[in-house]
Amino acid sequence: MFIYLDNLAKFDDIKREMFLIPQPRYIKVDKLQNLKITEQSRILTDLESDHLFIFEQVQDNLEKTGLKKILDTQVVDNLSDFPNLKSLLEYKKRCFPENLFDTVKIEENFINQGYIIVCTESEILIDAHSYQGLFYGIQTLLQIINSSYDKLSIKKVR
Repeated sequence: MFIYLDNLAKFDDIKREMFLIPQPRYIKVDKLQNLKITEQSRILTDLESDHLFIFEQVQDNLEKTGLKKILDTQVVDNLSDFPNLKSLLEYKKRCFPENLFDTVKIEENFINQGYIIVCTESEILIDAHSYQGLFYGIQTLLQIINSSYDKLSIKKVR
């Protein structure tokens, strides 16, 4: 299961602390640049249509912070139609220190509740094995967004 946001704008970072509860097991933050959700950003997911309500909280949060339109949401049936998404799903393992990814991905807690968030130059991926993990990943994304000065920006994390 995944949620993928693309077409994010880059801009220089303004120093501001980011507090996440619970604290992630591993996090690396690019302190030089942020990503910003714009009206051109979109959401891609492999969730079935009856689970798209998961995005309502994200969309509501973005609307309250000044985004002028609801982000387009597209269900991905075939990853080969989205090469950037496919490569980001493969890239996530390389974002972790040696062996940490392989250790964590087999833990029962990660399988049931865990998630991975990875940012690139203009994309964010939340990847999880369960709906609960995806929900927790979205909550972390919202905390990152709410810790930004304009409530539409995202520190580049992995």
